[in-house]
Amino acid sequence: MRAADIPARVLWAAELLAPRPRERLLEIGCGNGVAAQLLCATLSGGDMLAIDRSATAVSRTTRRCADFVVDGRLRVEQSDLSALRVDTASFDAALAINVNVFWTSSAEDELAVLRGALRPKGRLVLVYGQGPGYVDDRQAKISQHLRDAHFTVTATYSEDAGHAVIAVRAG
Repeated sequence: MRAADIPARVLWAAELLAPRPRERLLEIGCGNGVAAQLLCATLSGGDMLAIDRSATAVSRTTRRCADFVVDGRLRVEQSDLSALRVDTASFDAALAINVNVFWTSSAEDELAVLRGALRPKGRLVLVYGQGPGYVDDRQAKISQHLRDAHFTVTATYSEDAGHAVIAVRAG
């Protein structure tokens, strides 16, 4: 995949996530698999779980990333985040691009799952594209929901590529 074929928001999200080669990553809302493909290429000795509640998205990601699935670097599952069951503290970092639940609701169930799934100090990167609406309000809502769920917000960004909130799992 050429960098020119990757949406700017996905490149930016991967840069903010800054995965290390041996990490275990979780992608929430894998869509068409572009982010999974980009991130899996950085992993050597690590792996990734990509989830989406849409069977179509799971199929697209599985097809796009077939080589990573075959070599064991990527697992793709159909699941809503609130229903995801994984081992406690099993991921170093998690990423979601344009997953609206984090700002359209308190996302209590979803953040509880993430709090359990991420290791202490595990990173969570939430990225949203530019668009109409209340960007500052969106970032404020997301930040408050994260704090309420015992995450520490470490940064918020507004760039041409979109808006992001970065947090770490406390303790």
